[in-house]
Amino acid sequence: MVGLDERLLRALSSSELLHWRQNSHRLTDQEIQDLCSFLSRRHKDQGYQIVHHYRLLKKTRSTSLFEEFEAEHVQIPTRRVRLKCYRLRTLTSGRVTEKTIEQFKRGIEVVSTLANQTHILQTLDFFPDPCYCYLYYEVTEPIDGLRLDELAIQCQQQGRTLPLKTQMAIVTALCKALRSAHNHKEQGKKAPIYHRNICFETVFLIRNKENHRQVVKLADFNFAKFGEHTINPMYWGVPEYRNTRLIETIFTAPEVLRDASTASAASDIYALGILWYLLSILPEYDPHIRFDPNTDMVQIDRLTLPGEVRDLLKRMVAPQPEKRPQRVEEILDALKLLKALT
Repeated sequence: MVGLDERLLRALSSSELLHWRQNSHRLTDQEIQDLCSFLSRRHKDQGYQIVHHYRLLKKTRSTSLFEEFEAEHVQIPTRRVRLKCYRLRTLTSGRVTEKTIEQFKRGIEVVSTLANQTHILQTLDFFPDPCYCYLYYEVTEPIDGLRLDELAIQCQQQGRTLPLKTQMAIVTALCKALRSAHNHKEQGKKAPIYHRNICFETVFLIRNKENHRQVVKLADFNFAKFGEHTINPMYWGVPEYRNTRLIETIFTAPEVLRDASTASAASDIYALGILWYLLSILPEYDPHIRFDPNTDMVQIDRLTLPGEVRDLLKRMVAPQPEKRPQRVEEILDALKLLKALT
């Protein structure tokens, strides 16, 4: 008979959870039942990975920070969702700290308060992986449609431009989403949420099941600025991206690149302006394209768009935030006038 380690005996015969954290706690009866249920589902659903109450059906995307899946509820197969698995360890230089988790979780909780907004992708749940302490899952409404970067690739491959009417419809929907976020309140007090990561990869064109029309939805508020709960600065912790900001794209406003905590409505408006500019130059598309607002305004002047549209675009991407429209309501008003003119 092989002798059993004393620690193993204690682990097998007690409800104490042993791991590296100092605040280890004793498992409750409910936690033990949940663990048993989880292991049972893993055994029964061979060929599929089960996470929490969801069966992973297909991986739809993978990046350095997350993997994205199409999934269904184990008990209610008709309930389809989008499940996003975040590797939070990639945001730290060591172990995932509780502060990182709490800040990240807070972002999900904040956006859940905006769930009734038609043009914001609904977040349904957020929970840790039962086995790995640095993996966290976000569950959202299902995606039946395209991200804007996928639409851009289609236009590039087909040599197809995007009509101005469609461009304006997309920008109008995003303005409505941002209006809800920027005017967010908590306990009756203004508590604005600034997205900070508006880009082609966080905008979806989803088919409405009832009328089959496309609905524009803004997603992924994970890095939003919201009071003290802002994740700032946000740098990669993995060696290959060391000292590189997580959000550093063509869409990022100059002031946010200097100090992410200065994000404002004008910062989101800048990102929206760049997004509109990239839609207007389709089928030309390069995911690594750059735009310097100090030197590249001439590129907007060359667009085959009405002069009023070009003027609005240049205001939206002005280098200095004070020279941009300060509220998305100003953009919405301008779009109404432009719609009447075009």
